[in-house]
Formats: sequence, structure tokens, C-alpha cells
Amino acid sequence: MKLLRHPALFALALLVPALGSAPAGAQGTPQQRAACEKDAFKFCGKDIPDADKIEACLRAKLAEISPACRAQFDESKK
Repeated sequence: MKLLRHPALFALALLVPALGSAPAGAQGTPQQRAACEKDAFKFCGKDIPDADKIEACLRAKLAEISPACRAQFDESKK
């Protein structure tokens, strides 16, 4: 199976259906998802597919995540 040879594709295959079942607000905007997707996989893979846990994980890693993702959290404070 090709997905098993590529762990990132396998994780994405698990994530996509889970996002479809989560409430729309828990998924974030397309801009937020685009900015934070790589960071979510890198730092919070163990929390996928739980959107609340991913957000908490990314907040806990603010000093380590990409500037683009960090900016999304700064925007959410406004």
C-alpha cells in the first residue's frame, strides 16, 4: 500500500476525514490551516485529528512554530 510507504500521506489520509466531521469553527479558516498545517504535523502529530488538542499544542509551542502560523494566533487575539 503506497500510503504506508509515505507516513505523511498516511497521516493526511487520517486527518482529512476527521476534519470533515469536526465542527466548522474547530477547523479554522483556510488561511489558518494553510499557515499551520506543517507545524501541526511536525509538533502535534500525536494530537491529530483532535482540533482542540492541536490548537492547544500549537499554542504551547508558539516559540517553535513558524512565523506564519504564530501570526494566526496573534490574529485570533484581536
